[in-house]
Amino acid sequence: MSSSIHSPDQTSSESSNITEGKCPSESERRNAEMILCDHCNSIILRVGDSIWMEGNEREIPLAIQREGGDLIETERLQGWWTAKDKFAFESVGVTNSVDGIRYLTCGDCDFGPIGIAEDKLHIVAHSRVKMESVPSPTNS
Repeated sequence: MSSSIHSPDQTSSESSNITEGKCPSESERRNAEMILCDHCNSIILRVGDSIWMEGNEREIPLAIQREGGDLIETERLQGWWTAKDKFAFESVGVTNSVDGIRYLTCGDCDFGPIGIAEDKLHIVAHSRVKMESVPSPTNS
């Protein structure tokens, strides 16, 4: 039995061609749309600047916490847009270390966390950002 790997920017007909037995190429896993801040619409990553990584479940704090709570509320996420370092980003902020973890935020409005900054990899949660197609140039 083989299962399909689904990336958010693929249609179901495209993803049905990618099965467990055949790993998609790096170009097939690159973002085909711009990745934007879900709060202020700033560009986080331009088309082709990140690679989709399936799975790798991580727990990150909720962007909005309840007032007066003693505990930080978190959610478990999986499926990430990855970049080698912070220089691949158009606009991103990196927090100071919190319990040994540095989080990514929008570089313009500080909304986040939208992901995690690791030593050799920066990961952005698909559910914390939005995707937008690049408009086609028009000929006048």
